[in-house]
Amino acid sequence: MKTKLFLSLIAFAGISSCVTFKQFDSKAKTARETNYEASIIKKDGTIITGQTLKHKNYDPYDPNLVRVINSDKALTLDGKNYNDSNVIIFQDKKAFRKRYNDVFLIRLVRGKINLYYFDQTGYTKTYTYSSGPTKTNSVNNRTTTFFFEKNNDNILPIGIKELRNAIKDNAAALNLLNSYYPKDSYKKELNIEKLVSVVKKYNE
Repeated sequence: MKTKLFLSLIAFAGISSCVTFKQFDSKAKTARETNYEASIIKKDGTIITGQTLKHKNYDPYDPNLVRVINSDKALTLDGKNYNDSNVIIFQDKKAFRKRYNDVFLIRLVRGKINLYYFDQTGYTKTYTYSSGPTKTNSVNNRTTTFFFEKNNDNILPIGIKELRNAIKDNAAALNLLNSYYPKDSYKKELNIEKLVSVVKKYNE
């Protein structure tokens, strides 16, 4: 008789970048700052720019997902190390990232309203034992959370009601949002292409 053992590995993380970041990489590159290649901005307003930035505080499943680890070697800009505990923004060749709690969100759209995202995922592994070979089945539970920021002010997780209130001063963007999402809440994940089109319409 076969028996099953369920092992859940749940973490605030992302899966392989070929599945997650690839969906957003072109948008993230477009949303970078264009007057420098790489940068670090500290809480006290200090801006350090350079050519090459590397981060060691990446997620084991997806190196594009970056968390705060309070390490003196978390960020390296042009060969010099920086602690990430007092960093609020950094940019590398792939994306512009801004701190929200203990993670660095990836910016997808830049303008009067900035659009960000971060992935939260986990794996559920099922092991099937029998007289034959042991079988393993992995199920990815990835969810993407989107965030918006109006006029470089307060970053908020996107709820349709909150986004609708933020863009109510732009009739074209508001009408577009209402055509996509007439209700205030949805159980399914929001569609990235629809969100991008609404924010870009507002930023025109």
